[in-house]
Amino acid sequence: MNGPSLNDLAQRLDRLERENRRLKLFGIVGAVGIAALALTGQALGTRVLDVVEAERFVLRDASGRARSSLSMLPGDSPSLTFLDNDGTVRAQFGVMPSGGPGLSLLHANGRPIAVILGAPDGESGLVLSDTFGKPRIGFRVRLDGSPRMALIDENQQERLKLLALPDGSPELVLIDKDGKVIWKTP
Repeated sequence: MNGPSLNDLAQRLDRLERENRRLKLFGIVGAVGIAALALTGQALGTRVLDVVEAERFVLRDASGRARSSLSMLPGDSPSLTFLDNDGTVRAQFGVMPSGGPGLSLLHANGRPIAVILGAPDGESGLVLSDTFGKPRIGFRVRLDGSPRMALIDENQQERLKLLALPDGSPELVLIDKDGKVIWKTP
């Protein structure tokens, strides 16, 4: 087999996990930054409010364009959204209607590039998509702590699965275009 070795795949998975941690840190730093801006603005005024309530807050640039918003989505889910110079949503962080956290990074065409999701039960996942928004690589950590990776073709069919089973043993599965398993680790 001339493809990447398990060691190469493990290194790539480690790199993606580090990138995942950086994305989470970005979300936290952004939220702290917005909170700091809000607190700084309140400190400059002569009147300090105990509570500011609204369904939506919009952050605008010097020319008046909306660049970020903190709002409630349908289903009463809070969301922090970031927009580019053209007003296109490029990143969104929030709580999903299911109750789990979610972070989406979007292409200029509005389709997802990367989505990080956390289920209320504790499972988590990362999906990387092509420029058409079709998932191409998926990562998931199950409740038992076992990780799973899948490579997905243009028809949205899994072609390769790499798992670390709960007993610690690895499993690699190769799947043909018809969905038939053509090779699986013994």
